[in-house]
Amino acid sequence: MMWHRDDEDHAADHDSVDRNAPANQLFGTPRQWAARHANDWREDGIDAFDDRRPQSWRSVVIDAFNAAACAYVALWALLLVNALVSASQSTMSWTKALIPSAPVASSTSGFQHVWTADGMLPLRSVPWPLLCMLIVSITNTVVKRIVRNVSYVLAVLIGGVMTIGGAIAAAMLTERLAGAWLVPIAWMLPAAAVCALAGRGIAMLWPDRISKADYERELVAHSPLVDDATWLRETGSLLRERGDITDRQVARILDDALAHARQTGADLAAEFGTPAEYAHRFRITSIGARRELITAIVTVIPMTAIVVAACWGLISGGWSDADVPVIPLMLFAIVWLCTVANLVSAARAYWLRRFSGSRFFGPRRS
Repeated sequence: MMWHRDDEDHAADHDSVDRNAPANQLFGTPRQWAARHANDWREDGIDAFDDRRPQSWRSVVIDAFNAAACAYVALWALLLVNALVSASQSTMSWTKALIPSAPVASSTSGFQHVWTADGMLPLRSVPWPLLCMLIVSITNTVVKRIVRNVSYVLAVLIGGVMTIGGAIAAAMLTERLAGAWLVPIAWMLPAAAVCALAGRGIAMLWPDRISKADYERELVAHSPLVDDATWLRETGSLLRERGDITDRQVARILDDALAHARQTGADLAAEFGTPAEYAHRFRITSIGARRELITAIVTVIPMTAIVVAACWGLISGGWSDADVPVIPLMLFAIVWLCTVANLVSAARAYWLRRFSGSRFFGPRRS
C-alpha cells in the first residue's frame, strides 16, 4: 500500500496508535482506505474511476479479434467433447478435429448439423464468433458515445437496433456467401490463429494515439477558460457519461448552474471550475445500479424462458435420447446460471446504493 501525506495525517489523528502497527490498524481495510481517498478526490472534482469513457476504434477492433480467438478455441473444444461423448462418435475421426479439409456439400440444415457429433459444422457458422465480438464491441462503444453526446434513452434504443440489425445482417451475409457447405471442426483452430495474429498485427500497425477530437475534448474538459456555451455542452456530456444521472437531472443541473451564474454575473468556469471538476463533484447515485439491474432482468427473462422450454422438452419426451444436445444444454445452463448470479449481484448493488445514505443528489459541500 502506498503511503501518502493524507495517510500520515490520518495516522497522526490517532496518537495512541503505534505507527509501526499493521496497515489495517492504521488505515482500516483496503476498501475503507480506497473509499476515503475516492471521496477526497471527488471533493476536489477529480474523476476517481475513469473507466466509462468509450473505447477508441483501435481498441474495439483489437479486443474483438482477441476475444474471437479465445471463442474459437472454446468452441472447438466444445464441439470435440460433444462428438466424443455422443452415441454417434463412430462417425467422428480425429482427422476432422485436427486437420482442416475442403468444404463438402450438406443435405441438412445448418442448425441441425451443428450438433450431429460427426466432426463437421456449417461453413456459415465459422465467421460467427468474430462477427459477434465485432457487433458487441462496436455497439458498446457507439452506445457510450451517444450517451456522452446526446441521451441515455436514445443510446439504449440505438444499441438495441444495432445489435438486432447487426445479427440479422451477419446471418444473411454468411448464408449468402457460405451456402449449404460443411467443414471439419478443425477449421476453428486456424480461425483462432488468424484472429490472434490479426489482433497482434493491428496492434503493431495501428498507432495507439488519441484522436484529434478526443484530445481537443480533453483539453476543453479541463480548461478554466471556456465560454459558457462550451462549459454547458461539455459538463452535460461528462454528467451523462458517468452513467448514474438521468437526462432530466442533467438538464436541471445545467439550468441551475446557468441561473446562478447569471445572478452573480460571473462566467460559469470562474464560478464552478472546469467542466470536469464540476461534473465529478456530484455524489454517486443509485441510478447507475438501477440501470444495471434492469439490464440484468431483461437478460435473464428470455434465457429463463429458453431453459423452461428445454426442460419441458426433456420431461415431456419431446426429444429422443439420440436428439438431446447434452453439451449445448450444459453450456447454456452454465451461461444461464451466470446471468442469474449477475442479476443477484446487480440487485444487491442497487439495494446497497439505494439505501446506503447516498441518495442525496447534488455536489458535495465542504
